[in-house]
Amino acid sequence: KMVWSKAILDSTGLKDFYATESKKKSLDKEEDENYFWNTRAKIHIVRVPDNTILAPEKAEKAVARWQKKSGKASVLRDYIVAGIKDSASRKAVTVESKTVEDGKQTILNKEEWATGSYTHAEQNGYAIVIVEKVTDPCLKSLMEARGYYINDYQNHLDTELIKTLRKQYNVVIHKDVVDEITY
Repeated sequence: KMVWSKAILDSTGLKDFYATESKKKSLDKEEDENYFWNTRAKIHIVRVPDNTILAPEKAEKAVARWQKKSGKASVLRDYIVAGIKDSASRKAVTVESKTVEDGKQTILNKEEWATGSYTHAEQNGYAIVIVEKVTDPCLKSLMEARGYYINDYQNHLDTELIKTLRKQYNVVIHKDVVDEITY
C-alpha cells in the first residue's frame, strides 16, 4: 500500500520524480528508448480514390497553391476539390491530418522524411502525403510516458521502503534454516 497505491495517487511525487529522472534519460541508452519519441512528422494525407475524379497533376498543383497561400489544414480539402464539379466525387476526396513516428508507420518512405509533398499510387487512385513539419527525437512528457514513470516510481518507492525498514529493524537470516527449507 505504501508503494503501489502511492505511486499512482501521488501526482506531486510523480512529477518531482519525473523532473529528476527525465534528466538522467539518454537516447544513447537502449533501456531508455520507451521514454523518447523517434523522429516524428506532422503530415496531411489527401486521398483521391479514382484517377478519373481528379488527375494527380492537378491535385499536386492545388497542393502547391495551398502551401503558398494558406498552409492551414482546415482549408486543404477546399483547395483540392475546387476543380471537381460533381458533388459525389467531391465527397470521395478525403483529407486526414496526423503525426507519425519513424519506425512505427508505413506511410512515409525513408527518403520522404523531409518537408514537401509526395504522391503515392493506390489501388485505383492516389494519395498525396504532405509533410508539414519533421521533429527530431525528443523526450516524452510525463503524460506521454506515464506508465513507464509510474513503474519506475513504484520501484523507487519500494527501494526506499526497504532501506527504511532495514535501518529500523535488524535483519537476521538463519542460513541453517534456509538450507533446511530449500533441500
